[in-house]
Amino acid sequence: MRLPLAMALVALLAVSASAQHRTLAAALVPSSTAPAVARDLGEAHAVGEMLRGAGGRERRWGEPPQLVVIRSVLQFDGVLQKDYAAVAESLAPGDAEEMAVHMSIGLDVLTGHAFATFAGIRYEDVEPGARVSVMRPGEIVVARFRGVRQALDAVGYGGRTTRPDGTITSGVVMLDSDYDRANPLRRLLRIHELGHALGYNHVESRPSIMNPVLGSEPTDFDRRVALLAFAR
Repeated sequence: MRLPLAMALVALLAVSASAQHRTLAAALVPSSTAPAVARDLGEAHAVGEMLRGAGGRERRWGEPPQLVVIRSVLQFDGVLQKDYAAVAESLAPGDAEEMAVHMSIGLDVLTGHAFATFAGIRYEDVEPGARVSVMRPGEIVVARFRGVRQALDAVGYGGRTTRPDGTITSGVVMLDSDYDRANPLRRLLRIHELGHALGYNHVESRPSIMNPVLGSEPTDFDRRVALLAFAR
């Protein structure tokens, strides 16, 4: 089943990009030390879709983030914010570890192997009713959320905070609990939302893991863009 995806676009939670802004093709030409990416004008446009930022600024992590996997299910109240309350439900045994594996695979692919692993992986449990922050400096937080699909007609959200120079400082991956618990495409959902936390936007003009409709595995196009975005 193919389902729509959404990216969190909230002040203080994630950097939004105006639909009118596009990275100019000239700005996509890599330096002499970076691999060639745009093979034609159509692909240059797709690269712009994936990497565009406010004023054409790209966004990226300067160093590998920590990964935090919250084993408690959180309640989505229909509002995108910095913290959420835990409910009396937790991930099944092994689910948190599987989530970390999928996120680690996605990190390697979507950074062009610049970040082969997270700086560290930590698991957290939250008491029912207690609130937990999902936006933390130097970390990407991933968790299941009850009610995302019902409230937003989306199966996941990904967001990030950035400095004025485009450096990403924190990220979040929000997964609809019902979908992520049972759907066989949950691996693709996790990687897609991680892409948003890493600085990528939706791509509509090429097959991509960042397509707004879930379905594609990471493509050769995605790998070429990752080499450009995270070139040292």
